[in-house]
Amino acid sequence: MKKCANFPRLISKSFLLISLSFLLTACNSNPSKDMYQETDFLFDTEVFIEAHGPGAQEAGLIAMGKMRALDRACNIYSPDSEVTALNQAAGEKPVPLSSDTFHLIQRSLEAGKLTNGIFDPTIGPLVKLWQEAKSKETLPTSEEIQKVLTLVDYKKVILNPDLKTAFLPTVGMSIDLGGIAKGYAVEQGINSLKQAGISSAMVVAGGNIGTINTKPDGTPWRVGIKDPQKPDCIIGYMEPRNQVVDTSGNYERFFTQEGKKYGHVLNPRTGRPTDRFASCTILTDSPTMADVLSTTLLILGTEGLILINDLPNTQALLIDSDGLQFMSDGLKGFIKFTLF
Repeated sequence: MKKCANFPRLISKSFLLISLSFLLTACNSNPSKDMYQETDFLFDTEVFIEAHGPGAQEAGLIAMGKMRALDRACNIYSPDSEVTALNQAAGEKPVPLSSDTFHLIQRSLEAGKLTNGIFDPTIGPLVKLWQEAKSKETLPTSEEIQKVLTLVDYKKVILNPDLKTAFLPTVGMSIDLGGIAKGYAVEQGINSLKQAGISSAMVVAGGNIGTINTKPDGTPWRVGIKDPQKPDCIIGYMEPRNQVVDTSGNYERFFTQEGKKYGHVLNPRTGRPTDRFASCTILTDSPTMADVLSTTLLILGTEGLILINDLPNTQALLIDSDGLQFMSDGLKGFIKFTLF
């Protein structure tokens, strides 16, 4: 990939995180038991695991298996998923869940509390409304949005930790875990590899990139930052070690109506897509929280930096629709603007 003009400067463009060492391969092309690489399509994105060390093949297969199981459980477009069963039973009865799915929903509700509802897993009806609008090449009316917003409230979800059940008390409520499931899957993959004794790995789900230590040769994992308006242009990078780098953006998934772009990130307060900020990058320790926070800050904008500055080991970079950059207090030392 090419360097940008004015490469060393902190200026003017929105970013997408990509791993410079994320070279997608055909499933398990390397037969060595001490190395594992595999790519799959899960959570509506590409998922990749690279692991090194004794037992890496077996450990990698187990980790990827966990991620696949989570995808099957949380896919709202699958008639057989656990989350689909939960949504279909809204207003009727609690639904028993697997331990991982229950824990993920529990984490999503905790994220709702942390963000004062800016991250809300019960946003499903609003997502459906805007998807239908996209398919019809129209926009929802204010009345339609307000009606749907009455179904969006994470505080209404009832969990029973003893029985591992969840209940949506109002007919029409639905959970959509798209803003947290990829991060949770990366976290589960990382944890699985660590439990197997793997000391060098990278786990990727879309823009969520988690790492274990360094590459086998001791060099750091390198996560590049590119300008989405110039996909071949690298402007900087980070070197996470036992950390995760995650990005959310409005520039890849959107539809255009009456000459205006409408992104996929929806504000549960207004019921409308957020459009002021083009991208948000998070650097932190938890893949799950990185996923949550990158979405949250796209909605909150610079107001969200107050939250970031209060969280330990967490940094953020926001890019608005005009290309202006806003960083958390400690981020500057983590971004490098000389690629080679």
